[in-house]
Amino acid sequence: MSTDASGAAPKAKFEEAELGDITEKNLQQVKQIHQVVFPITYNPKFYQSLPKNPQLSKIAYFSDIAVGVVCCTLHPRPNDQPGSRLYIMTLGVLSAYRNMGIGKKLLQYVLDYAAEKSNIHEVYLHVWVKNEDALNWYLKQGFKNVETIQNYYKNIEEPHCHLLVKPVEHSAVAPSAASGKSKN
Repeated sequence: MSTDASGAAPKAKFEEAELGDITEKNLQQVKQIHQVVFPITYNPKFYQSLPKNPQLSKIAYFSDIAVGVVCCTLHPRPNDQPGSRLYIMTLGVLSAYRNMGIGKKLLQYVLDYAAEKSNIHEVYLHVWVKNEDALNWYLKQGFKNVETIQNYYKNIEEPHCHLLVKPVEHSAVAPSAASGKSKN
């Protein structure tokens, strides 16, 4: 990445990041991003499942460098409510590429995808209690902190998490989750 006259890296624009499908070819990059960004280790089955449903997981590129990832799955709604909810298993961006709109672009992809599906009623995720930056970021994106779950994670200090939820806004003409640049 080039620098400006002050030596600082230029700020990217939201549109400069490209989203691509997670495939067998870039799965190692996805794994490396997870190892750097997240405090827990994911098992091989997690990574093997990602290319099987490319609409629910994306990798973000900036200047052809893999810098972020979002991985989701669909779950039934609780208490026999009709429809589904979209669970964000992971959403992370390498620290050098944060505050450039890349995380927001990954999240917007997820929200647009959910809005296009009339049976998805909410998007939800868990945030580790020690990750105050992520908690504050999601709250700014319209998520609500509905519960703190004790002992959710295994093998990490302070294994508790916040449960964050955002209702899906369905509209007559939802933006296409497939729109914009895509690097497949």
